[in-house]
Amino acid sequence: MSEHVELARKSLFSLSYNVVGGIVGYITMFFALRLVGQEAWGIYGSALAIAGLLSIIATLGLDGTHIKMMTKLKDKAQCMGAYILLKGLFGFLYLSLSFLGFFVIGDILGYKFESIYLARAVYITIFGFFIGSIANIFKTTYQVKLQARRSLAPMFVQLFVQDIFILIFSISYYFYQSVSQSYVGVLFAFAYLLGNVAKFFVYLVWTFKDEISYRFPEKKVIREYLHFTIPLALLGGVGIIQAYTDRTMLQFFWNATEVGGYFSVQKIALSVIYLGGALVFFLYPAQSKYYEEKKKSEFFLLTKKAERYLSLFISPFVFFTFAMAPEILNLFKHTLISYSTPLIILMIYAYLNVINRPYGSQMTSANLPHEVLRVGLLQATANVVLNAIFIPKSIAGIPLFGWKSTGAALGTLFSFLIGFIYFRYRVWRILGTKYEIRILYHILAGTVAVLLFYLLKHFTGPLYPWYLLGGSFILFVGIYVGILYLLGEFGKEEWQLLWRIFRGF
Repeated sequence: MSEHVELARKSLFSLSYNVVGGIVGYITMFFALRLVGQEAWGIYGSALAIAGLLSIIATLGLDGTHIKMMTKLKDKAQCMGAYILLKGLFGFLYLSLSFLGFFVIGDILGYKFESIYLARAVYITIFGFFIGSIANIFKTTYQVKLQARRSLAPMFVQLFVQDIFILIFSISYYFYQSVSQSYVGVLFAFAYLLGNVAKFFVYLVWTFKDEISYRFPEKKVIREYLHFTIPLALLGGVGIIQAYTDRTMLQFFWNATEVGGYFSVQKIALSVIYLGGALVFFLYPAQSKYYEEKKKSEFFLLTKKAERYLSLFISPFVFFTFAMAPEILNLFKHTLISYSTPLIILMIYAYLNVINRPYGSQMTSANLPHEVLRVGLLQATANVVLNAIFIPKSIAGIPLFGWKSTGAALGTLFSFLIGFIYFRYRVWRILGTKYEIRILYHILAGTVAVLLFYLLKHFTGPLYPWYLLGGSFILFVGIYVGILYLLGEFGKEEWQLLWRIFRGF
């Protein structure tokens, strides 16, 4: 139990990054939408999606491979050498193929960006992704050592530099308006680049200070990295497709304004995934260690506990959004209320994504990344097909649904659900994993709380003022915890775990 608590303590620092990042991100989005507008925010969101979709080339599964090799191979210096060498090579390919692709598609085939501002934002963001990918060399190295502060503190630096500049650009536009709203979207992309540069610099300073050793790798080490990274590369590509296809298609078939609305609700839903990712950040190295040491009981217990606690603590955020989606979106901009349905759909996706993560890392830790890849390929294929059916009005003269952001959210949810069901079946068949049935209590408690809030709103009407929304969340959590307490699902053990985590932080 002590190792589990220690893992939880380390995860608290990761959790603090996600909490702070979520709060700062929401403040930034609020000012960007209120002071500049949905179009500029949409240009920024489209640039992140397009550059992110291409970043498949820059990652290619190396980060996950490095974690595995550092726990498996004895010569850590050669592992670092192989990691840096391959990261640099893949980063160069990312830049070269991206700009070559834009030249061919735009100048030769004639498929240009919606505007020159979107093109500039994409080019800047690509450089941001490149620098961020190189910075991940240090982040992943500290992650595998379970050094939470070293791994995550530079990401705080990126967060504050990036968001401070976005706030500066937004406020400057509001008072002076000397440039177009579209140009401010380009400035947002530049803020993203500056944030990544700041993060890279901090990692670099710490790496020299900690005297991490590097050595040019032997061919067999490089071959082992490449052998393990191939399935993880495809798996990483699958995750990137799942993350960025919807926004890219919305930009292609509609416009930056529509992307701005969808990007806003997607950012809210993704905060739940980031909260869950705080635990998974150190879960994979711990699972891998247990598996290599043949501690099977700890291996399974850690995974099961992770699913239960992830579900327990994220459910209030998910179900509260079901009940209060219009009020939440009204905080940022009244025009976003029309995106309430996509937000609810994406929240369902976020919940399933979070509770499934421990099993994805469990399968990879058991040296079965190809199984995760198989499911991922199924999800990615379904994602592209469903988005292509739900988002546009037509393709090549074939009439389609044209559901815009709602279609993008449905495509994301349904494609993930297909893979979710199949993957749970494969984990059970191959590893014999038993799932945590107690999460049904969390779903029951959340559903009852939502129904009570619908009844409350029937008599009071929408609770738009921010103070009523905040009070409603406290009331919602109280109802949720109270129901779980009556069911015996939230009691002394949960309070003790929270106390140990925060006491050790």
